[in-house]
Amino acid sequence: MRRLILLFSIALCLAMTNSSGQAGRFTCKAAQNLARVAALDRDAVIVEPDESKKECRFSINGEPAGSPPRELIIEAANLLRSGKPSEALEKSSVDWLSFLLLAASTDTTVDDSFRQQLFANKNALAGCFKALEANAFDIPAFNSEDRTVFCRGAPRGGANFGFAGRFQVEVVSAVPYLVVGAMRKESASYLFVPLGFRPPSPPR
Repeated sequence: MRRLILLFSIALCLAMTNSSGQAGRFTCKAAQNLARVAALDRDAVIVEPDESKKECRFSINGEPAGSPPRELIIEAANLLRSGKPSEALEKSSVDWLSFLLLAASTDTTVDDSFRQQLFANKNALAGCFKALEANAFDIPAFNSEDRTVFCRGAPRGGANFGFAGRFQVEVVSAVPYLVVGAMRKESASYLFVPLGFRPPSPPR
């Protein structure tokens, strides 16, 4: 299975890189063999490093790769696309974000503890998404007190992300990104959203 995931990642990387000269490259170091995927610079990408299984999973524009029910992830991606995700967070709605973060996960339901992680940081997360909605480059960075949730900007060129040296993901891109990260027990989820995010609607 790990080999199939790696091969799929490489094939998708080559196909998408050939389709556009403007591609963001995402490298996940948790896999037994290095996993990498490429996406257009207008695509939102979810990366799921899993150290216990030594594999990496990817989702582009919320297209499920296992994870919670597809219709819930599509609704979450549509909310993100609508330009008002900060309002949902300010109204204490975090389920949409949890569904989106788990789009590349093997989890099929949202654990209460994960939902609580996001709820405890909803105001700071709302501030990050407000910057995204305004296409502002100065995205306010924050890291939760327990260091399990963060939000910050990734500049043009690229950056590395992780949790105390674990679940390492590197992005190289020509555009800046908003990055939301959340760590669970033996895995983490990263949501990369480019400024000016307006992906095509997922097929139904």
